[in-house]
Amino acid sequence: MSDTADAHRGGIHQDTIREEPTTSYSYSVTHSPSGQSSSSSRPPSHMKNEVSGDHRLSSIHRGESEVEQMAERIETLRANRVVITFPVRVRFLTECRQIAVEQGYDSTKISRTDLEVLRSRIAEEASRTPEVWTRALGVLGFYNVAPALSVVLDRAMETLLLHDDDWLHYQDFSFYYTRVVARWPWLRSEMRVACLIIFAYYFFTPILFCHIVQEDTICVDLGRSYDGWLSSLYFASTTLSTVGYGDLKVEQSPRWRSFIGSLYMIVSIVVAVVAFSAAAGNAFSPLNTYDAWIANFFIGDPHPNDFLYTRVARVKLVKITEIVVQFVLLNLIGVFVTRYYARHSEVEEQQWTWMTSLYWAIQTTTTIGYGDLDMPFQLRWFQIFYLTLSTYFVGNCLGKLGALRAELAEVRRRYVWERRKVTRRFIDELQAYEHDDNVDQFEFLVASLLMLNKISSADVTPIMDKFRELAGGKGFINALDDAEEDPIADEAEAVDADIQGQQS
Repeated sequence: MSDTADAHRGGIHQDTIREEPTTSYSYSVTHSPSGQSSSSSRPPSHMKNEVSGDHRLSSIHRGESEVEQMAERIETLRANRVVITFPVRVRFLTECRQIAVEQGYDSTKISRTDLEVLRSRIAEEASRTPEVWTRALGVLGFYNVAPALSVVLDRAMETLLLHDDDWLHYQDFSFYYTRVVARWPWLRSEMRVACLIIFAYYFFTPILFCHIVQEDTICVDLGRSYDGWLSSLYFASTTLSTVGYGDLKVEQSPRWRSFIGSLYMIVSIVVAVVAFSAAAGNAFSPLNTYDAWIANFFIGDPHPNDFLYTRVARVKLVKITEIVVQFVLLNLIGVFVTRYYARHSEVEEQQWTWMTSLYWAIQTTTTIGYGDLDMPFQLRWFQIFYLTLSTYFVGNCLGKLGALRAELAEVRRRYVWERRKVTRRFIDELQAYEHDDNVDQFEFLVASLLMLNKISSADVTPIMDKFRELAGGKGFINALDDAEEDPIADEAEAVDADIQGQQS
């Protein structure tokens, strides 16, 4: 066993001291055993084993620590995964499993030689596909299985050569080096799927009620060719938004109409959940685009020296300001639009005042919808969109208020963590089993993630169970672990022994 491994397992560490940081981040500065400090940001060459053993920082510059480089490496790997469709992944796993079974390997891996044979076979299969056809599919966003699988196998071979590995654990590779997308290009975006579902919902509603069910109470006919479709689309928005003014309804007789109406309400709720969930997760959702600008305009930028109660109050004020500004803007739009339609209505009950318009806008944006006002028929053009946007606003507000408690807890934890100083309690809380009065970068990382509530002990336990499984009785994992189970290596050793026996 190497000196580095001995030092690591035995808890041998060099003395360390702390340096006051120039920023809000903490760094460690190494000292030699004689007590003289080193001004270099990297350790001398003769200290490489010691640095590797006790996990000292090799540099005090941001982004150059071992932890940051490891995180960046993993994130880069995740970002550079090969994009494939589900049939391509199934074909990859099936081919590899068949090879593993035929060769008598562990069912989760194949050898580099087998991978090369498979790669050549798939490349030949891909070459038989007309290039024009492959390019046409690529332009349209489709994936041809054989060429796409050839790309995956090329990446697998590159990975083995890069790490000088003789075995491809194809299930692990499939998860960490490939990313599955929908077979159909128009279904690869959650927002695009939501838009397609909403379009189908609005398109099918007039067909259902105006042509199949022929519901006259929904498809109102006032003599214009578009009245029935306009009313049915308006009915779709009132149902989707759960406003329900009560001016349109499904007849209860015969009874099958009630059943159709019940199914339609269930479908509307499903569509609303899918659509609004996609909008809430979209970075460009309409009510979230200007949140930061609104907060900074009305409240101002936060100051790094603010007290904790000031930061907590600011988070609350930001949320309230966002909701109030959005609510006011949405209602002002409703007021001005209804004023336009009210002024052009010939029905006296529909000639609303400013206060009546505000009353209607508020009961609509809050999805209450009393249905006590006589609304102009042409207003339905506007209500088709306004009702849906109002429902999204309510859901957005409830989501922000629901996340406020967790956000405040995060602000409190991060504020206290950023201001921690090195004390005896600090060392005791963060150091691992060695109790050597030193906290290395890996101990600091894990302890900080726990303190910031990014992970919990329930998350750590299964990870360490996996580590214990891979490490065995050695207490660490090294490159020899895979070789110990290498049937090709065992066979080579047996052949060598047989040759030596014959020569003797």
